[in-house]
Amino acid sequence: IWRQAIDPTGRFVDRSALSGDVEVQALFENGPPATQVDLLIVSDGYTAGTKQKFFDDTQRLVDVMFATEPFARRKQDFSVRALFVPSPEQG
Repeated sequence: IWRQAIDPTGRFVDRSALSGDVEVQALFENGPPATQVDLLIVSDGYTAGTKQKFFDDTQRLVDVMFATEPFARRKQDFSVRALFVPSPEQG
């Protein structure tokens, strides 16, 4: 349906170091990115003080999503990660 190739060595890829309270958490990985659907859930509206709530909410979402068809039978085709970048204000 749709495909986008991203060259990690391309000039438009920002390689600067992440600053602040940034964290990536793998919820599950089922293989290399070349053979999987990589799903990244990004925090928005979660402050530094609500980081754990973001990861809890993300886990709940992923649990429900992959308990529901057609995702349940295709779970082995996905890798899911959560990216926390604190927002300056909640909401």
